Amino acid sequence: MFSKIAVLAVSTNAASLRGRSLEFVKVSPVPQNTWSPSWGCKRDKGGWGWWTKCEKTADVACAMWATDSEWGAIRNGATLQQTCAHSKWGRTKCASTCAAAAANFPGDNWEAGRWKTFGHASPEVSCALWAQEDEDLWGALTKSGSLKKACRSPMGLNKCRGTCQRLLGLLEDKKAQNDFTGFEGRWQVAGSGSTVQTTASSSWSKTTSTTTANGFTTSLGVTASMEFADIGTLGYSATNTLSTSVSETLSQMQGGRNSITCGSEHCDGNLWQWGVVGTRADGTTERVSQCAFVCIGIDKPITVKPKCPRGFCGDSDCQCCNSNEFAPAGDARDSVRMCAVAD
Repeated sequence: MFSKIAVLAVSTNAASLRGRSLEFVKVSPVPQNTWSPSWGCKRDKGGWGWWTKCEKTADVACAMWATDSEWGAIRNGATLQQTCAHSKWGRTKCASTCAAAAANFPGDNWEAGRWKTFGHASPEVSCALWAQEDEDLWGALTKSGSLKKACRSPMGLNKCRGTCQRLLGLLEDKKAQNDFTGFEGRWQVAGSGSTVQTTASSSWSKTTSTTTANGFTTSLGVTASMEFADIGTLGYSATNTLSTSVSETLSQMQGGRNSITCGSEHCDGNLWQWGVVGTRADGTTERVSQCAFVCIGIDKPITVKPKCPRGFCGDSDCQCCNSNEFAPAGDARDSVRMCAVAD
């Protein structure tokens, strides 16, 4: 899996617009099962409707593959560990199952009788079905509401221990990938020219929008800390205000969207857009750009940036600030260039 760190898409009717984007950054992959064969668990609609759920579940399909001695991983006397070690397909399509095998996770021991009719009586298949079920009373998610709670029950601790250990490990890895350890407010060039059609956006893909957005806002709220340019760490009040604005921006990106339209901005020069960049423990980053812009005239080079955080600009091109309260007390606050106060 890769996370594309992409700054907003900007369109313009001015020939001189320069859109900016960053490079792809590789994120340490979380092993996941992705194999969902078309044959899945299709059955006659008359009486087996409950069974059709597992058709779309890669965990169930990979559990079938891992425990089948006719066509699956253990055919011809091979072990699952041996097949995973020599099968690129297995390590790719059933990555979570193979990773659990390599780590010698404990096995499952629940054989649900109702499924023996279909030739898939292995404990691993039974537990994979149990772990995903959220309607029938026998399912892990029906009463508990979460797999973590279900796995603390006698069923999870005894009969489906291996499945619980694998899936909970996967959940923890996903959580870690969406924990951010630092944040920085930045101005970045959105374009230059006359009239610019602008958008606010998040750098993550639609497929990871909910988990990443939640991780971004939760981590920002927990750390309550944000850096800005040469000032260093912003004060609590400023950070809290800017954090709230990030949450408001993301709340407008509903239905899996990762961008919203800001409108047209007229700028005879360089148009700068405010954004907040979050950094994970592994150094990878994500960005939320917002509908906050500053135009710096064409008479100034592109190296001239806004000098204040969003909301603290004291003039049109943000070269002086309306307050220095966003900076920590001491030299950093004293270094803030304040706009002259009219008499």
